[in-house]
Amino acid sequence: MADYPRITGTIRPTPRNRVSGFLADLLELGAKGYDVGSTLQAGGPITEGRLSTPVSDLLGIPELQRTLNRISYNEPLTTGTGYTTKLRPDTVSATMTVAPMVGPTAKAGAAGARMAGTALKDLATSDVAYRALLDAMERSGAIAYAAPRASKAENIARGLYHPIGEGKKLEKPLSEMRFTQEPLNNLVERRVISPEQLQGAVIIPATGDRTAAGQLLTEIEGVRLPEPVALEGGMDFMRSHLPYGSAWASDKGVISNLAKRVRDAAQQGSGDVYMAYMPMSHVGGDFSTMMTDALLQQVRGAKISKKVKREFDNEVRLHRPEWKGIDSPDAQAQLNENGALRHAFIDRMDLDQFRAAGFPSLPITRAAITEPSLMNVPIHGGGLSIAKMDPSGRIISNPVVPHTTYNTQLGGQYVGGFDRPIPRDFLFSNFTSARRAAGTDPSGDMRSFNLSNPIQRADQQWLDNVMKYMESGQ
Repeated sequence: MADYPRITGTIRPTPRNRVSGFLADLLELGAKGYDVGSTLQAGGPITEGRLSTPVSDLLGIPELQRTLNRISYNEPLTTGTGYTTKLRPDTVSATMTVAPMVGPTAKAGAAGARMAGTALKDLATSDVAYRALLDAMERSGAIAYAAPRASKAENIARGLYHPIGEGKKLEKPLSEMRFTQEPLNNLVERRVISPEQLQGAVIIPATGDRTAAGQLLTEIEGVRLPEPVALEGGMDFMRSHLPYGSAWASDKGVISNLAKRVRDAAQQGSGDVYMAYMPMSHVGGDFSTMMTDALLQQVRGAKISKKVKREFDNEVRLHRPEWKGIDSPDAQAQLNENGALRHAFIDRMDLDQFRAAGFPSLPITRAAITEPSLMNVPIHGGGLSIAKMDPSGRIISNPVVPHTTYNTQLGGQYVGGFDRPIPRDFLFSNFTSARRAAGTDPSGDMRSFNLSNPIQRADQQWLDNVMKYMESGQ
């Protein structure tokens, strides 16, 4: 066997500049889609950062990574010799990204190329390069910066928690949500009445969603809806249907129960029965066709890839196999006719993966279909809209003007509303008193109220309590 000479020595890493090496590695990680927040924290004066877009997709960034890598190993940024010297194409692009003032120099012949290369090396190996590059990445959208994580108390103070978000942190305060409701001119003028006008009568509740009525929703967060959505209510349904003698709309079973309640109430007091609107939670309108119509129209007006739409459709079909697809011409009609499908549609759209892909925000859409005066009214803060009911409990099975969500209506006429919402404990005080006397847990009051639709006599004691509340200015 041949005797080969023995080689001795030490393998050492190629010397690398700390600053440009760090920046090159950072961009390489970003190009692969990694979260670079911890890297930024360790390597520069940044409180917090996160990757918002794969860096490799952004103009100039791949070239920066390759150029900085060459600089970190002290490799030349130019090609050729003598008068043929010129900057590498990557380097030209990199200079225009982080040092646009060097760009003209890079195009000024061989001497200019050498000068530009030297200037870029000086920049990329100095500590100021951190700020220069990171600023460029922020402008490009590669890095999104955020302040240190705020506490929940601070976010509440900023308006990022509101019942319209169903307990979740909002993307923006309610005051910054943008949408356009245009009047349809089918609402009678709002009337203010006093509780004294109801004395001697009997009151029953109409617990319903907060959707607006008599409005046309045309735009949400800058997205013009291809087909505007007619808003039907809600609280002001009775105002829009005054000419038709209809006070409330719901499914047949609910209306049948309310009609019986009206007939029972008509046997008490003076015989006059009034129905007072009582708002549900802010998510009560999610069941309505107005919510799914508004979401569907936003999707059609937005730039969402077909791939993501297919993924969404597949998610919905896991729960409702009959779903034809968000781009189907039958999608709106299918949603309007199927409450269970509407539920699945909204539930899947609430997934973070679809919101991140451009699907609409549920809280913002809720705000867009909501009656503005009800945005901050507590649950069961009632009496803002009141109808005098047909004492026979007249059921309208074939209404002149149907409600898209609900198939049956209840006879009555809008008479007005109080100038402020009255809490349930005052407006239906007999209900609350009876539950406290029975020792029931107050946490169950809301559900019990919704199920029982209690009857309240508007007697002198009731009037005194309601007027006292209103005069307190609460």
